[in-house]
Amino acid sequence: MTRRFAPLWSTPITTPLAVMLAYLVFVFALGGGARADIASLALLRVGSIGVLGYAIAILDPDQLRANKGMVALAAGWAALTALHLVPLPPSVWHQLPGRELAIAIDAATGLEDKWRPISLVPHRTMNSLFSLTVPIAALMLALCLSREQLRLTAFALALLVFASALVSLLQIIGGPGNAFYLYRITNGDSAVGLFANRNHNAVFIAIGIASLGALCGLIKADPRAAQRLRMFAALAALSLVPFVIITQSRAGLALGVLSLGAAWWLQSSASHSKGTAKGALKPALLLGMAAVGATALAALTSLMTGDNAIARLMAGGHADDELRMRIWPRVIELAAEHFPVGSGMGTFVEVFEAGETSSTLGPSYINHAHNDFLELALTGGLPAAVLVVVALSWLILRGLRAFSDSNGADRTLRRLGVITVALILLACLYDYPLRTPSLATVSILALVWIAGRAPDSSPDASAARPLNRPARKTDPAARMAA
Repeated sequence: MTRRFAPLWSTPITTPLAVMLAYLVFVFALGGGARADIASLALLRVGSIGVLGYAIAILDPDQLRANKGMVALAAGWAALTALHLVPLPPSVWHQLPGRELAIAIDAATGLEDKWRPISLVPHRTMNSLFSLTVPIAALMLALCLSREQLRLTAFALALLVFASALVSLLQIIGGPGNAFYLYRITNGDSAVGLFANRNHNAVFIAIGIASLGALCGLIKADPRAAQRLRMFAALAALSLVPFVIITQSRAGLALGVLSLGAAWWLQSSASHSKGTAKGALKPALLLGMAAVGATALAALTSLMTGDNAIARLMAGGHADDELRMRIWPRVIELAAEHFPVGSGMGTFVEVFEAGETSSTLGPSYINHAHNDFLELALTGGLPAAVLVVVALSWLILRGLRAFSDSNGADRTLRRLGVITVALILLACLYDYPLRTPSLATVSILALVWIAGRAPDSSPDASAARPLNRPARKTDPAARMAA
């Protein structure tokens, strides 16, 4: 009797895979916020340094060479951040653009001869440097996994999406600011899940919707089982829609719509690649399910939130959007003033406060530019811009392979990686998702999926025989011949 599914638990559970799965839970439990004063980040970074050391110790040098592009980009980013902390002599530092106010303060306090680093706020840059330990540890550990083990990480992320959705539900049921909000400074009237920011929760749930569309391409199944799998994936994806809505993130809702389309595309392409198009869900059935599901989910969301989420989504001219429109022009001006070296990684808050205009003054401070590309132009200058261009070029070249790979499961995983990174980059246009350790880790995993350089089997896979898989019997004649 043959199996209808090739079960996920048939993947060898090696030590690197177990560490990766535990590390993902660890990161999402402690790394849902980007503020430097979040106490859990200290524990997360210490743990990440340990994971990084373990990954480096077991990493196959061939894998390091095969993925030298990604590793070089990660090392380049860390080196640039560290370079901003190197003290420079006064004769050099005083020539850097954007230092006029600091030079005037030095002159007034008799500190003209003090050596200073490029960073205008060194402790902020030091925090940025240590924040890189989380995604770099994830990168090095992911390079220790086989292809089938990397597919399992996609399902692990999908489970974490549902965990965030469950926490979101508890937050809404409990009312504003209840004990299920994990961070002190948060959107206390929205569903933020495992995060501190509603936009970050929304983009993570959108990624989860897309990952469910990839389910059929990542699990081998016979046509009848594949049909049931597609139905399950469609219903599971629709069940996440109200959780996007209750985040009250309008940009997140737009990403959710895009992810629904991406999930449909991933499911359809996986069906055709396996020759099961006849068993695929009919477009009319999908549209009918979507219509009925959307109506029911909208009603459920309305009951869960007392119409607040839907009212906010439909409201025009929200204060957050208006504030962004006032921030961005000034950030561009400040970036030009500090060009080409930048003000130092992570220094946005103090640099913007020093150059803030009356149009953005208010009772609360501006913590980020809410556009990561503009903020990097200000803090990282030309070198950061070059690294971003190189990274995007690498992403485009590798992403194109997702449309030509002959292996169905590998192609599906690469396409999911492209969609995941695309959703995060779109979110970077209005927020700062990559500054959150958990989403930075997701992006790193997606890049490893896109690269597609993992070996067919893990180095220690032979020592971890899969569950429910009998040992291979050796032919006695063949044994004698050997």
